[in-house]
Amino acid sequence: MGRRAKYTTLEEKQAAKRQQQRFYSRSERGKATRKVQNACTYAKRCGRQYASQPSSPSATPQHTASEAASVSLPCFPSTLIALARAPYPDTHLFHEALRSADAVDESDLSQWDADPPYHYPVPLDTPAEARFTANIVDVMHGRRLRQERCARMDRAKVWGEEGKAQLCAILKDEIIKQFAQWEALEAKINELDKSVCERHMVMARHLLQWKARALYCRRQEFSFIQMNIDPYIQHM
Repeated sequence: MGRRAKYTTLEEKQAAKRQQQRFYSRSERGKATRKVQNACTYAKRCGRQYASQPSSPSATPQHTASEAASVSLPCFPSTLIALARAPYPDTHLFHEALRSADAVDESDLSQWDADPPYHYPVPLDTPAEARFTANIVDVMHGRRLRQERCARMDRAKVWGEEGKAQLCAILKDEIIKQFAQWEALEAKINELDKSVCERHMVMARHLLQWKARALYCRRQEFSFIQMNIDPYIQHM
């Protein structure tokens, strides 16, 4: 014997669903969910606003929590935002590097954490070396996302233990300092000799992208905090 139908018509089912949605929207969980959704929309809108404004060089002072409120954040150019919001790769190497530092051999990867120019041997111009460069990129995406998540956890600890004012001061200092570094790296890449090898250029641009991702992530966290929303209930 089958189970008795709860609703006899489509109209009854739709009416019940609307009633459930109303109850949910009035619940504490529903209100919290809507608050986060509004914050996400706000953060994306802010990103578009930064893209429409010109960027300007910024100093990198250290600020106390009380001084941080009076310091203006730099405006992000559209190139930075586009780099930050680019999708991650969906490859085995990316997911393995993201999962653990021990999943793949990362012994030689720290050399790509420095700004160019690079003084490492130029690889041969062969399909095998091109594939190796692509593999390095995938592993570095996973490695850098894993590292950024660890940094995010450290900031979440500050949020929980030291509060809004201290975290705002930390975020502002990091954004100002890292944006100046991002601009300097972008200028350096633009000045690189056109004869520089493809792998070195690819890795320099990869570093630029991840500096952009770190900045964009911190700016979103700052936007959440200004709306009195815990930025660390969202997963990167």
